[in-house]
Amino acid sequence: MSANQKVEAVLENAIVITKRRVKLYENISERIDNPEAKKMFSQLIEKMEKHIELIDKIRQMLDNYKLIDKHPAAFDLFLSGVSARVVSETERAERLLLSQDIWRTIGLTTTLEMNSMLFFEEISTQFESEEPKTIFKTIIDEERSHWAMLTHLKNNAEI
Repeated sequence: MSANQKVEAVLENAIVITKRRVKLYENISERIDNPEAKKMFSQLIEKMEKHIELIDKIRQMLDNYKLIDKHPAAFDLFLSGVSARVVSETERAERLLLSQDIWRTIGLTTTLEMNSMLFFEEISTQFESEEPKTIFKTIIDEERSHWAMLTHLKNNAEI
């Protein structure tokens, strides 16, 4: 598999994972009563939908970008591990939500956001071209903001 094919597969995976997190956040929002928390989840969903568009844009333009393929085995192992972890944590959060354990679900979302930052950071290292690096930096910064908002909600709000 070429470097482009690997990165394309990873980007497709990132889109699937992000769509799944959007659905999780929609489900959380439906189960909470606090208007401020609902508004926050609406903002998170809106940002994550924008992330999907940005990742897809990079995927579609992949042939125009110069990639770095210095340590392909390490890249594959790390990303498959982080990807599996994000999927596993998302599944766990979905199960918690079904059991009506909103607080633990929100607590787990902070971990999801942290692992998403790692995931996108690692993907960005595969690009030599500046445009995708800049896009991923924006996504990472927004994921950090999501983490901060969710952490604040977990620690301070009544939902």
